[in-house]
Amino acid sequence: MPLTKSQVTVIVGLAVLGLLGLVGGAGFIFFMLYKTRTNGSLTAFHFDLSNRVQIQNHPQLQFGTGPFTISFWFRTTSTQRYLTMISKRDNSMSDGWVVHGQENNTFLFYTAGCSSPVSTPQQFRDGLWHHLAFTRTGTVMNIFYDSRLVGSGPDPCNHNDKHAVRIGMDGDKGWHFDGELAEIHFYNRGLSPAEIAEEWNNGKGLKKAVAGGGLVAGYHFAEQNGDAATDFSGNGHQGTLIRSPVPIGER
Repeated sequence: MPLTKSQVTVIVGLAVLGLLGLVGGAGFIFFMLYKTRTNGSLTAFHFDLSNRVQIQNHPQLQFGTGPFTISFWFRTTSTQRYLTMISKRDNSMSDGWVVHGQENNTFLFYTAGCSSPVSTPQQFRDGLWHHLAFTRTGTVMNIFYDSRLVGSGPDPCNHNDKHAVRIGMDGDKGWHFDGELAEIHFYNRGLSPAEIAEEWNNGKGLKKAVAGGGLVAGYHFAEQNGDAATDFSGNGHQGTLIRSPVPIGER
């Protein structure tokens, strides 16, 4: 009878474990860490409050008063008050914007000098993967969490955002991210609820642009070495790895 995929995985794992046992306990630790990197379909970087992916400013990444969508996956167990997933400001007191989870477990797209809606509280600090998306069409912003609308309201802001994009980190002296981020997608239009469901992809995540297009930058975080994160949109917005976020392979 042919072996199942699970049986093959166990046999290979035991074989590797036996070989690594020859070099001592350190080999066993390496094996256990490696095994946690091969259990899903999305790839991710781990951020530890001190590293980031930085994307050079470009007109395509300046939202101003126009429509946009930011869509991404994240996982964290951090209990710190604020967790900045993505920002476009150089310090916490400057102009620009920031996407973060707050101490009351709501999500906010904050722009200096202009109010915008917040989500209802969500229990996201559970070590599980979640999808988050912010869309703006006209002067209305919608917030989607795991493909559900969890916040909506007026957003008339001019997002003065001529700074570099920082993924995994706030501006200097800000609240940085502690956890993993995956499939970061920037669109130049507000996606519809159906398209957010397309990004959600039944909880599996989408590794390409939605069928309706409009992607201006996208990152799989599949790199295992080097100092760059590839923009798969074709627009050339390569990300630079600052203090090397750690690739964790497939989730």
